[in-house]
Amino acid sequence: MTNFLFVLGRDPDLSFIEIRSYFLTHKIPYNLLSKNNLVLVIDSDFDARNLINILGGTIKIAKQIDLRNEGFGLFKFKNVYYSFTNYDGEGSEEIFDFLKQKFKHERMKLLFVNPGNGTYGIDPSKFYKKKMFENGFEIFKFKGIVYKTVAVSDTLGIEKRDIGRPFQEPLEAISIRLAKILINLAGVKKNETILDPFMGIGTIMQEAMLMGINSIGLDKEGRRVSHAKKNLAWFKKSYGRHAFFRCIEGDSLFLQGQVKEKIDGVATEPYLGPLIKRLPTKGEAEKIVKKLEELYAGILKEIYKVLKKEGNVSIITPMFKTNEGKIVKMNLLGIIKGLFSVVQFQGLSLPIIYNSGKSRILREIWVLKKKEHP
Repeated sequence: MTNFLFVLGRDPDLSFIEIRSYFLTHKIPYNLLSKNNLVLVIDSDFDARNLINILGGTIKIAKQIDLRNEGFGLFKFKNVYYSFTNYDGEGSEEIFDFLKQKFKHERMKLLFVNPGNGTYGIDPSKFYKKKMFENGFEIFKFKGIVYKTVAVSDTLGIEKRDIGRPFQEPLEAISIRLAKILINLAGVKKNETILDPFMGIGTIMQEAMLMGINSIGLDKEGRRVSHAKKNLAWFKKSYGRHAFFRCIEGDSLFLQGQVKEKIDGVATEPYLGPLIKRLPTKGEAEKIVKKLEELYAGILKEIYKVLKKEGNVSIITPMFKTNEGKIVKMNLLGIIKGLFSVVQFQGLSLPIIYNSGKSRILREIWVLKKKEHP
């Protein structure tokens, strides 16, 4: 096996549990070697270029190299771009000098690409714009070990899948990255079936299709069902995917009567309450939460009925910031009692708070495991 460094996204704990969930679901052996709030290092064996397209919370994957014996590949031009991010904070000059001498000996000129603030290395869009895989390389140093980037998140491809769809709802649709994370947390594999009982315009379903996962979605609004169908048909044709999808106009409080087959997993962002234009008072937030708890209680009872006994549910609950500086959130543990248990990951406790940065609502990410007897 090989040591790989994962450059984590804005929510490192969420990125971490997504990686762990994916490896456990697909029974890929690995050893966690080290982790901080920016990166984690594992010892494993996998296709990094494929994995980076599946994960939503990982920015880059780099492979450990022996700097002095690394060939770096063949370059078409004499000018070679390179970038270096040092998480250790020391020992940079030694590496810079070694690389300059190495490429000078090979009669090539190194051109440094500034990684910016140094947190994630080169921005992914800049990485592809500079054609770093073809015309250069990027390396990281972490705990005295050097790693070379072998896979980078395709931000341009993600943007194309987002804005290229026939129908969009930018204020309400879940982000593609979060959709991918929820799918991986649900533990659903290729050729299995995932359910999104609040499908909206079909973002979770399209990302499931990209992974070869079949999907079923529901929405109460006929307009959204129509838009989701057209978006998914466009996606299937544009990306040549063969996974099936089914969009149902219906109420998620009556799932069992509309979803006939047993589901392998659920990934969803349910209704999070009314659009908030200002921070609510504590009393206003508590009224919203009370109604949402009734909704979630009914939905989770229905999900329990259609979910296979080994199935997981990755689900989002809202947290409301009030104008008094308080946080009001749902009592999901009370709602799931007897039906589901909370999945825990080594070293981390769920839920994990996710903040899009734009919303007045914070989100809690949960992963639930179905209990055998309610």
